[in-house]
Amino acid sequence: MSRARHAWREPMVWLMLAIPAATVVAGMATLRLARAEGGLDAAPETVRRTAQTQVTDLGPDRHAAALGLHASLRLDARGLPDLRLPAAHADAGLALRLVHPTRADGDLEWTRAAGGTDWSGPVVPAAARGHWVLEPADRAWRLVGTWPVDGGIAALQPAVAAR
Repeated sequence: MSRARHAWREPMVWLMLAIPAATVVAGMATLRLARAEGGLDAAPETVRRTAQTQVTDLGPDRHAAALGLHASLRLDARGLPDLRLPAAHADAGLALRLVHPTRADGDLEWTRAAGGTDWSGPVVPAAARGHWVLEPADRAWRLVGTWPVDGGIAALQPAVAAR
């Protein structure tokens, strides 16, 4: 006759306890991430949360669409932005951001003074990923585009279509 094993020595008992415990820990971690502000947002724009809807200001995008703005962007030999923008807006003071898809600390930013041609900011790393955001100093309009996989030319355009 075989002796009965104590319940704590049965692997199935440990499995029955481990799965719900792991679920509780994972749920708490998910809740903590969901409640975090700022750094986890992929989009750096100011977002107002109303009920279960996120609302952001599309005014700069609409203004860029109304102006018919578009630009192309590539990196020069030094790894700095080389921007092609319509002449009417090319001399404005500009801010250009490469927004990392998941981490705010991975964002890069360049600025160019009004009437200037040189950008001040870091060299773009070869492995950089994200989307581009181009705005004038007064933030009256905004152009966005994605970083091309082949590292070629990024097309920047308004996020909304012209009406």
